[in-house]
Amino acid sequence: MTVSVIATLQVQEGKVDEFVALALEQVAAVAANEPGCSLYTLNRGDDPTTFTFMERYDDDAAFAAHGQTEYFKAFFASAGEMLAGAPAISLMHEVTPG
Repeated sequence: MTVSVIATLQVQEGKVDEFVALALEQVAAVAANEPGCSLYTLNRGDDPTTFTFMERYDDDAAFAAHGQTEYFKAFFASAGEMLAGAPAISLMHEVTPG
């Protein structure tokens, strides 16, 4: 069953450029190493300090594997110091016919 994630992160003022550089490295690492992930994008809306990762995994196993990668752990260890609060994460399973 396909797993979708929407993770919204509020970044501290003055840390935005550093966060974007780190986050784009994360996007590239996922694209290069996770065939079970069909979507992993960094998005920004009107608020220049709020970012949303949109993610889509083939199944629960691919999602679980993502969370165990060294680059994911390293990203959150570094990015955590740049955030203005805890991330808001929505985890969903796709509804399909049948």
